[in-house]
Formats: sequence, structure tokens, C-alpha cells
Amino acid sequence: MANSDTIAALFGPGTGRNQINALTLAATTETLFAIGTDTSGTTAAATLVVPTGNAVNTLVGSGSPVEFNQNSSISSQSYGRKVSVFTEAPYFSATTFDSGRPFRLRIAGNASLNPTTVTASPNTLVVNIYNGTAITATYKITAATAGLSNASTTATVTGQFLIEALVQWDSTTQALSGFYDSSIGGTIKAATTLTNAVAVTSAAKLVFTPTAVFGSGAGGTVNIVEFAVDQV
Repeated sequence: MANSDTIAALFGPGTGRNQINALTLAATTETLFAIGTDTSGTTAAATLVVPTGNAVNTLVGSGSPVEFNQNSSISSQSYGRKVSVFTEAPYFSATTFDSGRPFRLRIAGNASLNPTTVTASPNTLVVNIYNGTAITATYKITAATAGLSNASTTATVTGQFLIEALVQWDSTTQALSGFYDSSIGGTIKAATTLTNAVAVTSAAKLVFTPTAVFGSGAGGTVNIVEFAVDQV
């Protein structure tokens, strides 16, 4: 769950602003999760941006910080580590996650798998994470597949899932590296090398988006309760 190391997060399920919507499908089409926006009924991709500076982390609100040098209009109390003496809060910069400084991506939630119509082809669930904001095969970095399936033609199967990826990046190699592990439906998948087929050319492209895909057209519902990035 979110803790003092969490530097950016989306939560759900819900339909409000920046809440991750429940994903309900009756198809085998891989689908992006969506978040609510300020416009009623309008959604956007549930994308998590790793902080790279004040421009993406300036939260405005009412606050009464103990530190009198801190701007009281900033409501977030999670400022990261200082990069240098004269760095302004929030302390994240374009170098915060450069040079192999690690961060952790985490997705947690639950799902229900509808009964399959063909017993020889059970309904399954796969949760993926992509670098970027779209479903492009070469940008897939994790694939959590183990444990949750439904071979019944009458009953719904429910279960929980947790995926964590420990990621490193540097602007010289322009590669993401690391590993991920997962638990889906109570079955743990061993640590797997994270894949990175496309160069990540700048810190601003440390952007990540989850998807889900069912193994049967019967589909089901997936609820992400937390999609977060932690500073390690």
C-alpha cells in the first residue's frame, strides 16, 4: 500500500477525478485502464508519470506546514530527496531517477472472471504494464499471468492480484532494467527479468500504463485499487 516512499499514485475503483475506473469487458481485447476526469463521463488513460521536477509535482491546496520556508500552498508532503543545496521542493529533478537509481512500480487489486462458454478454453486474466501511454508490443515491460482462471460454465471465479516491478534507468544506455514478480489468484510467479525493447530517451518518458486482457470472450471485471511508484 502507499507509504512514505510513495511519490506518485492512482487509486480506485471509482469514477471521480483521477480515480481508476473498474474495467469490465466481454471480449479478449487487451484494454487500457481509464481514470475519471473533471468532465462528466469523460476518461483518460490511467497513466503514472515518474516525477522529474516541479512542473509535474506542484500540487496546490491549503496546508499549514511546520517548515516556515515551505510554500504553504503546496499540499503534498512527499518531496523526495534533495538533489542539491539550492533545489526547491518538491525535490525531484530530471536526475532523480537517472544513473540507475531504482524505483518500484506496484499494482494491486481484484478481479472476477465470468464463466467460460467452452470448457476446453478456460477464462484467464493477464495484467500488463507498458512504458508509455499506448498498447504497443515493443513497449510492454511486464506480464503477470499466473494463477487466476475459470474453467466453469456456470460459476464466477474471483481473486486478488499484486504486481511489483523494481526498475532502473539511465540516460546513457537509455534502457529500463530490473525485474518483476507477481501474485495472481494466490499463485506467486517467480521473479522475471523486465523487458525493454525500445530506448527510453529521457526521464520525461518514464511513463507507465497498465492493461488487462481476458482469455475468453466471456470476460469479467478488474478493479485496480492502487497503481503507485515508490522511491527506493
